[in-house]
Amino acid sequence: MERRRFDVVIVGAGPAGLMAAAHIPAGLTTAVLEKGPRPGRKLLITGSGQCNLTAAGDIGEFERRYGRSGRWLRPALRNLTNRDLVVFFERRGVPCTMTAEGKYFPTTLRAGDILDALRGELRRKGILLQGDRPVERIVPVERRLVVQAGGDTYETRAVVVATGGKSYPQTGSTGDGQRLAAMLGHTIVPMRPALAPVIPKKHPLAALAGTSCEEARLTILGDGKKTSATTGPLLITHTGFSGPLILDSARAIEPGDTLRISFVTIPRDEFLRDIAAAARGRGAVAVRSVAKEAGLTKHLREALIVAAGIDPDGRAADLSRDRLAALADAFCAFPVTVKALGGFDVAMATAGGVSLEEVDPRTMMSKIVPGLFFAGEVLDIDGDTGGYNLQAAFSTGALAGRSIKI
Repeated sequence: MERRRFDVVIVGAGPAGLMAAAHIPAGLTTAVLEKGPRPGRKLLITGSGQCNLTAAGDIGEFERRYGRSGRWLRPALRNLTNRDLVVFFERRGVPCTMTAEGKYFPTTLRAGDILDALRGELRRKGILLQGDRPVERIVPVERRLVVQAGGDTYETRAVVVATGGKSYPQTGSTGDGQRLAAMLGHTIVPMRPALAPVIPKKHPLAALAGTSCEEARLTILGDGKKTSATTGPLLITHTGFSGPLILDSARAIEPGDTLRISFVTIPRDEFLRDIAAAARGRGAVAVRSVAKEAGLTKHLREALIVAAGIDPDGRAADLSRDRLAALADAFCAFPVTVKALGGFDVAMATAGGVSLEEVDPRTMMSKIVPGLFFAGEVLDIDGDTGGYNLQAAFSTGALAGRSIKI
């Protein structure tokens, strides 16, 4: 067993941990411990391997992208803004490009370039990066912290825990940091999948897997709650519903909730009025032809007509008021009863984690254990799709690193 001394030990070599290391003040000896053989395994699969770093826009507008934790994140986001993040990588030889949707990627569309830039910064600063070092315990001893990892012991004056959440456990995210924090007296908000698809109890649209709707609208009902409608792209999958509209709303969805999905952009009453007028004026035309006015794909239109209990080949002019109302409901308020959300194996992020009430948002330091810092998804934060979770990881990591004063 080897016993080593460092000024700083960082637990976890993901985006938060590596960015923390990159911002450690000069002159402090630092070791980054990764439980797997290689760093950045989850970073390499972000954005389907292309790495959606962050999003465009005013950093002040980012807060609403993190639900109830947005305000807590304000100091970190302003400490390393989205523009700062892009400049950080561009200065290290990784040019970035903004898409038409306002997302930033490395111009090469290679997540490996982002990881290489971070590893290069660690080499430049002389920071030790060690793989195969799972951390078993962190023990406060007088004014120091003792980290037990992979059979070795590291004595240090500051520890940054940046081990991620529990999503994509095959990459090494298995809740280790939360376990370490709990052992040190921290409260852990129960963890659950975030940015997860919805699995319905019944899925009459399963045959349309792969069909997308660029501007759908979602309302969540359940247990006395009703959310205001949100809009965004929706994807029908073989198991249920996904796409940014569903993923970004997942933090508010629970099993047993009822979702109302509108596949069209106009309100239900307006849709009902328009389709009733079209039915009256088109004589012998089939229902499927009248529904063309909805602007959806042929297969989706017909599936919604069938879901309303109507024969697509039937005469539109024969539809009763009740049948027209059912048709409007299918297109504008399609009911989905939630059986479950996708698990950690498919969720893009983790909700829950180390309680924010016990961490100083101005420094990322624990309010319980002096010298202990947290960064990234180990905390009870989760953001929308589109680069917001990586921005939070990089911003909290940078703030934690900069806040270490020894």
